Amino acid sequence: IDGDTISIVDRGGISRDLTSRVDGNTVLRGTKHRVASEGEVLVANIQAAKAALPVPLALENIAALFEWPAADMDEAAFLTAVLERADVALLLDIENVYANARNLGFDALAFLDAIPLDRLAYVHVAGGAVEDGLYHDTHAHGVPPAVFDSNASTASRACSSVSCMGGD
Repeated sequence: IDGDTISIVDRGGISRDLTSRVDGNTVLRGTKHRVASEGEVLVANIQAAKAALPVPLALENIAALFEWPAADMDEAAFLTAVLERADVALLLDIENVYANARNLGFDALAFLDAIPLDRLAYVHVAGGAVEDGLYHDTHAHGVPPAVFDSNASTASRACSSVSCMGGD
């Protein structure tokens, strides 16, 4: 994130075969509300990836070290808007929820109550570590008890989901 910019990065995967929606410009500019609600480029790119894949597509919630500058939506509202507009499933990373709650100062369980768990395809749990006062989702460290509590809470809200305990 740079100023009011969200970057979509091509890492050489399936996106290399997709036509760009913005004449080769892989950067979307605007507020969270604009990108989620009016972000036709973002939604079009998600739908293009969805159409190109032989399996259903699920988007994962991110781990953030800082809030989007001049955020006009909270993370739950942004994630919900993108999932609904793109009509895709959710890969819920519980560790990322914990990291964001700790780093950005929101309630993890309130976040779980606010997102569309009816779109839940998969739940991922991995460990992390604190560095310079910020929690990083590393996949190389232990899982804090609060993450297990959030996973149990998610299961009670959406008992049909699948959880994967992971480490790299």
